[in-house]
Amino acid sequence: MNVAYKKILVAYDGSEQSQLAFEQAKTLAAMNDGKITVLQVVPSINYYLYLPDSYLYTDLSARQNELLTYTHDYLTATFSNNQSQNISVSVQEGSPKQTIVEYAENNHFDLILIGATGVHGINKLVVGSTTTFVVNHAPCHVLVVK
Repeated sequence: MNVAYKKILVAYDGSEQSQLAFEQAKTLAAMNDGKITVLQVVPSINYYLYLPDSYLYTDLSARQNELLTYTHDYLTATFSNNQSQNISVSVQEGSPKQTIVEYAENNHFDLILIGATGVHGINKLVVGSTTTFVVNHAPCHVLVVK
């Protein structure tokens, strides 16, 4: 079976394995004249769990928005050096594993590339929970990179 992956999603978390996933995505995209989207998911802050005061909620909400903007700007600067490829970035807020699957489904990706373990991988021999969830629930093929 010969599959041409035209829309490729890279789940990026700043880890070495997610960087390797991006490098693999560039190779696959070049072979198929494909487009790459680098997705980073910033976990939501549960404001009410920690600080019920409305002033503090507003302050945390502003900080979360600053973090989303900073992350988007950082990814754009990091991946814009690859001008030979058609690369875009997206920063979403939410549960990383659920957001990756939903984003892939809503945007009709052909392939997701994800690191076997992320930036918080304690044991590099065990596939991370986010990766396991994505493999089991993704609407498309998933390539796990280690």
